[in-house]
Amino acid sequence: LKRSSLIGVLLTGQDLAALCMGAKAGKEGASSAAGSAQQTGDGLRKFTLKELAAYDGVAKPMYMGVLGKVYDVSSSPNFQAGEGYGAIWAGSDATYSLATLSLDKSHANKLDWKMEDFDVPQLRALQGWCMHFAQKYQQMGILAEYEGRNLELPMDVVGDVTLPKISGGEAKPATASNFDIPFEDYDPEAIAEKLSEMAGAAGLVRGMYGVKQAMDRGTFNVVDRDNLNVTLDELTSGELKLQPDRFPLHFTSKKDVSL
Repeated sequence: LKRSSLIGVLLTGQDLAALCMGAKAGKEGASSAAGSAQQTGDGLRKFTLKELAAYDGVAKPMYMGVLGKVYDVSSSPNFQAGEGYGAIWAGSDATYSLATLSLDKSHANKLDWKMEDFDVPQLRALQGWCMHFAQKYQQMGILAEYEGRNLELPMDVVGDVTLPKISGGEAKPATASNFDIPFEDYDPEAIAEKLSEMAGAAGLVRGMYGVKQAMDRGTFNVVDRDNLNVTLDELTSGELKLQPDRFPLHFTSKKDVSL
């Protein structure tokens, strides 16, 4: 992110007088700003979708909404302004997209859904994503548009959902360039982040562009248990959460890369 230099400014008597004359207008502006940046009782900021849109990873950090909560995802290489997940969800609510495993940009900020609209796999997928974001990213606030809505996931359906073991990058590869990914360890974002690091180690651009290059060139290859190729979109979108019969996935690299 670009950082501006701090420039010291000496105020003259005329400057101070002008500031005093504008005090009334200043108070009015401050009141308006305070109204637009409301806080909850526990100190979290309450964002509207319009306010959230400013946090797109360009001039400000990248935030996104997940089931009424707003997280700072700037630390992830998968959330870059204008590319990867950042091109879809930067400064947006991703709840519907995560539940339905959709990478359709038109589904970002989709709010006209009810919990009963989701089937069992979608509810479980949403619970998994909620747990993932809560564990990995700092919550910065809540989304005002969800205020008053029932956001409780049915625990009889999602109560046994657990965080994937691969979260944090602790996979157990046979070698750095040849390993399996079992279904219970499948975490699309953690895998994408790890592949991004491996692309850099293989001498390619670090990030999803480098991963795509590696897979297009055959440097990286991922197949399912029937030896059918797994595409990058399949691997990182989360849709494989609905296809446990394709696991374990097998990853190979023509270059020895470090995890």
